[in-house]
Amino acid sequence: MFKLFRNKGFLLLEVMLAVAILSLGITVVLRSFVSSLRAVQVAQRHLLANLLMEEKIWARSEENLRQGGIEADQALEEGSFAAPFEDYEYKVSFEEEGPQGLEDQAPLYKSSFEVSWQQRAGTHSLSCVTYFRSKD
Repeated sequence: MFKLFRNKGFLLLEVMLAVAILSLGITVVLRSFVSSLRAVQVAQRHLLANLLMEEKIWARSEENLRQGGIEADQALEEGSFAAPFEDYEYKVSFEEEGPQGLEDQAPLYKSSFEVSWQQRAGTHSLSCVTYFRSKD
């Protein structure tokens, strides 16, 4: 008359353990997602700084071609970029390297370009060195 029913459900302890494991997994996934977003932001800032530095190098190269070379008053240039990139600053410097064994050629100038920006708690920067001919 009395049937013995077998319990086919879960115990409360099993459910709590499953929820704890699931919560831990979701926490790990969310932390890695946030870390990935930060890495993308850092890469984006570096890429933008690289593009701005490349633009400054090409603009300076064009200016030097128009002028026929480097002039003495162009030894150091500092500033920031126009909006929307005003949080990026640049520094351009020139040092005379000499004719490098070619006495009939105008001397070379070592040109250092640096782009810097503030991110989180620190200052980050990218730099590049190239060479230009002098006006002589």
